[in-house]
Amino acid sequence: MDQEFKSMLSLLLGKVDVLNDKIDNLSLEVSAIKKILPNVATKDDIAHLTREQESLEQIFGATHQIMVGHVEQLTRQYEYLVGVRSHTAAE
Repeated sequence: MDQEFKSMLSLLLGKVDVLNDKIDNLSLEVSAIKKILPNVATKDDIAHLTREQESLEQIFGATHQIMVGHVEQLTRQYEYLVGVRSHTAAE
């Protein structure tokens, strides 16, 4: 009977050691996650970046339209200078 208890106790201690190892590994993983968390964006951060992106898209769109207008104007002026277009069309 003593031998049986010793065997059971030995098995239990082995399982406790395995559980302790798993807990240690989990603790290491939690520590690693805690180090990463400050760098992870929150929902508010993502919403803020989305608003900024939308604003930039509007600005770039407007700038693009202005630049296209300037290019068209310069094209008309160039065509006038080389004689392809009449003076009134260049303005």
